[in-house]
Amino acid sequence: MKILFVCKYNRLRSKIAENLFRFYTKGSKHEVKSAGIRSYLLSPFMVHRVKQLLEQRGVSIEDESSVIINEYLMKWADKIIIVADDVSKDGFPKDKTEIWQVSDIDDKDDRKVKIKIDEIEVKIKEFVEKLNKNV
Repeated sequence: MKILFVCKYNRLRSKIAENLFRFYTKGSKHEVKSAGIRSYLLSPFMVHRVKQLLEQRGVSIEDESSVIINEYLMKWADKIIIVADDVSKDGFPKDKTEIWQVSDIDDKDDRKVKIKIDEIEVKIKEFVEKLNKNV
């Protein structure tokens, strides 16, 4: 299955989800990407501290660059998961899109970043478990 995680800027929430999904499905046939609905010109890359905290957990990061959602990615994906409470489903294919209500945070607060990683990790584990049951 091809999974696309989406958030506002593709710097934090969707990047966390993408890399945790890849970590928990290592060796499977699932593919994963992430994107944002707009760019953040001041920093078009994954939040550095998030990268460090994920790597401390043994999660390797394949691509730090932010990507903006496009038609190709929406067609590529079998499942689109919006990992944000500030991104609408409008414009996304209704039959393959779901929203995980995950709020944004101040990425300079390590405690909040760790809590957000934990929150997304719980959702990823549940999602992977569901995928494995359907195989």
